[in-house]
Amino acid sequence: MIFVTGCDAAFFNTLLITLQSFAETLPDQQLLVCDYGLHPQQAQYLRSRGQLLERPPGLQEGIHVTGYKAALVRYLKHSNRSQTSSDMVIWIDADLTLIDIGIQDFQKVVQAMDERQCDVAACSIGSTIEDMYHIFVDPAVLAPFKAIVQTSKINAQAPYFSTGIFFCRSEKLLQHWDERTSQLEFHPLYEQNMFNVVLQEDKTPYLDLDIEVWQVQGAVLDRLALLPKPNGRASATVGDKAVKILHSTSPLPNHLWIGRAQFQVQDMQLLGLFKLIATRLITELQLNLLASYVATHKQALFGAGLIRLTPHPINGYEFVPVPDGQNPVMSSAPAMRHQAH
Repeated sequence: MIFVTGCDAAFFNTLLITLQSFAETLPDQQLLVCDYGLHPQQAQYLRSRGQLLERPPGLQEGIHVTGYKAALVRYLKHSNRSQTSSDMVIWIDADLTLIDIGIQDFQKVVQAMDERQCDVAACSIGSTIEDMYHIFVDPAVLAPFKAIVQTSKINAQAPYFSTGIFFCRSEKLLQHWDERTSQLEFHPLYEQNMFNVVLQEDKTPYLDLDIEVWQVQGAVLDRLALLPKPNGRASATVGDKAVKILHSTSPLPNHLWIGRAQFQVQDMQLLGLFKLIATRLITELQLNLLASYVATHKQALFGAGLIRLTPHPINGYEFVPVPDGQNPVMSSAPAMRHQAH
């Protein structure tokens, strides 16, 4: 299994939450990171840890980050990780938080894919491809997607899949996805839209993963119950379903906090943009993961110039939003302080 994500410079702090949750739940695995436009210090830090997938030559600079995501096959080939028939590429968005999951959960999906001869496993969102034409108030926004679906003559009543997490063992499909996306002008969700088009065009057999288990996001966050475990790790449920992964994404602004903040862990400070789920218990869970990552890797982070020493050490961590009048989703998040025990 090849686990991969991708990140640009602004998303780096959020990536660290994902890296820590990955390390705690899949300690014997490595999460590779595609360079979507990282600062040189960020790239060098990941390179030194053997986690960086360098940007391939010829891949246009300045395109939307999701365009880089669709070029996944080029990142793998450029880094000499070309996919073989026995490889399973598992994509994980850099704003996912793995909570109650282990390698056996991924192995079970691979086994189910083997039994059903599927090349892809992903989460359908509960809508059809045709339903997606109408998700924006202005129908012109997704007019390019509608035109492609109609021209391709694929089944518009087929389920629409998220690319937040997916399993794929078809290099042909990844190649086709890259080709389709790179031919388009950006429009919202364009790489995800093309993933769905290619899935249908290639008649790829797929396994539909339960999104309320594998990728809780959006309105489902309102039904999420976060529970502490005796060992200090968290678990979560949606109704009677045990949740494996949270996704910090939602069309509703009250679900997310995105903004600049100062995050101090002991004697180290991390500055920049943060993207968090805005429910206090989940925010604390994500900040605890981030604090653990900084504390564990502080020497390397400091050496790379990614965190700085502060003259006033604390016992634990402190998260303080920085008002700048430009927080795109939510302008007021509470300061949080957690004392180490």
